[in-house]
Amino acid sequence: MFNSRWLRIGLFVGILLIIIACNLVNPKSKLPPLRIVYDSWPGFSPLIIAKEKGFFAQQGVEVEIIYTKNALDALPQFNDHKYDGITIALGSILTSSVHHPDISIILACDISDGADAVLANPKISSIRDLKGKRIGTRIGSFGELFITKMLDSEGMTADDVFFSDADGEEVIQQMKKGQIDAGNAWEPFLSQGKKNGFNVLFSSKKTPGLIPDIIAIHRDVLKDRSQDIRAFVKAWFQGVNYWKKYPEDAKKMIAKNLNLETDSISLEGIKLLNLEENRQAFTPGNTTESLKYTTELYIHFFTKKGMLNNPPNAEKLLDSSFLD
Repeated sequence: MFNSRWLRIGLFVGILLIIIACNLVNPKSKLPPLRIVYDSWPGFSPLIIAKEKGFFAQQGVEVEIIYTKNALDALPQFNDHKYDGITIALGSILTSSVHHPDISIILACDISDGADAVLANPKISSIRDLKGKRIGTRIGSFGELFITKMLDSEGMTADDVFFSDADGEEVIQQMKKGQIDAGNAWEPFLSQGKKNGFNVLFSSKKTPGLIPDIIAIHRDVLKDRSQDIRAFVKAWFQGVNYWKKYPEDAKKMIAKNLNLETDSISLEGIKLLNLEENRQAFTPGNTTESLKYTTELYIHFFTKKGMLNNPPNAEKLLDSSFLD
């Protein structure tokens, strides 16, 4: 009886040691890093700060940030699940969300407050001078609504001008070549345009809340890796707070990563949103201070233009649960 009991105990201990040894030799497979794609818009740079300062590692999540010249160019790859998340203007992802409804907007990076503008050649000194002229903007993006709002301010409509498809970084070159007379540009391209002598006819200061920038994540990632997403969000806001508290050090990090001059990095014209401001933005409202209201504004605009045959549901698109 005595020997039998010790035999069972020995057998149990032996099996336990084998299990432990197997786990040491072949540990549970590690999850890949979250892959987030971003471009040079200053409001997306908390990603760089969080990476450089080790905030992602501090929160226990591995994140790979991938730079692209223009977030719109990376949108097809994001839609194909080559990236887990993307930083992009709210008005630029809505038309895509119809064909790829498996995405959610989890936070607002910033609100453009002058860092987006319509530039024009020196011969054009007023919005009314644009009548019959060619204006460059990315068709199907926030730029169309932005320019429409500008024309509305002077009693004009989109029928008074000719739209030409052009990205923000292409606008300056096309204006230099005379291919367009005006165009929608944003930082850092906006500053380049002003240095080239182009006039600012209209800026996002006159459309408060109309151009928010957001982070969108695939819903299967939100479901399967909710802890990692929460850690990512915490690290993001650490990056936001660091930039606000140590702007000079933050600018050096950003400039180094983007291969830009330090003095070209600025939050001028950009309202970088902290956690509490995000919670306020996700609260329903009747002005563009509310993301839901602004989202519905874009949905209505693109639906009217025939770009959204099956409009997305703004409430389902916005997910504020990771801000808790």
